[in-house]
Formats: sequence, structure tokens, C-alpha cells
Amino acid sequence: MTSTPTLPITTTKLDPVHEAACIYLRRRERLEHPDGRKDNAGRWYPDDSELLDKTQYRSPSRAHPWSYMLACRTLKHCANLAGRPAQAVEVRRAARRIEAEAALLGQTLHERTDQILAERN
Repeated sequence: MTSTPTLPITTTKLDPVHEAACIYLRRRERLEHPDGRKDNAGRWYPDDSELLDKTQYRSPSRAHPWSYMLACRTLKHCANLAGRPAQAVEVRRAARRIEAEAALLGQTLHERTDQILAERN
């Protein structure tokens, strides 16, 4: 039995799960970067707008200056940013669906996430 390809997301209002998935994919692919700053030693710290629970991650050091940056690129953090911390599984499913749709439509992830995020406006 063959399965039919899924249709692209065609919602008029982007729900928070798909928004979190787009943010995650864009950050994972380095198309988007978390808000933050570097200190004189080159350690990166997130802005308060990132809502990062710093107790859960290693503090930046000279040996590991990007530990908070990497934490801000995780799916769990992106789900939290979108206000859906308990729905990380749904965000992962949405991210995988967006990747599959991009491949099906012959688009890059950059093009597909831009298109989805543009639909929310």
C-alpha cells in the first residue's frame, strides 16, 4: 500500500507549535540566531528575551564559550520560547513534517520556513 504525500501547511494563522518548529529549524541551520552578547573573554550570554533557564546548562567558560548559545538552539528551548514547553514532542513532529514538505516541494528549509512564517502575518 502506497502512502500519499502530505499536503503543505495551509493555515491562515500559525499555531505556536509550528512557529516553535520553524524557529528550531532556522536556529539549527544557523539561518537565525538567538539574541545575546559576548563578553571580553568571548563567552556568549543570552538576552533576557531568550527566557533561558541557566540552571539547566553549563555556564560559559573560556574552554566552552558557546554553551548558552547551543542551549538556545535546542528544540526544548524553542518550544519554551513559543509558550509550549510541555509540547516538545509535537514541536519535533512539526519540524519533521516541515522538513518532509520542503523536500516534497523541492524547497530549501530556508525557503519553506520563510513561507510558513510569512503566512502568519
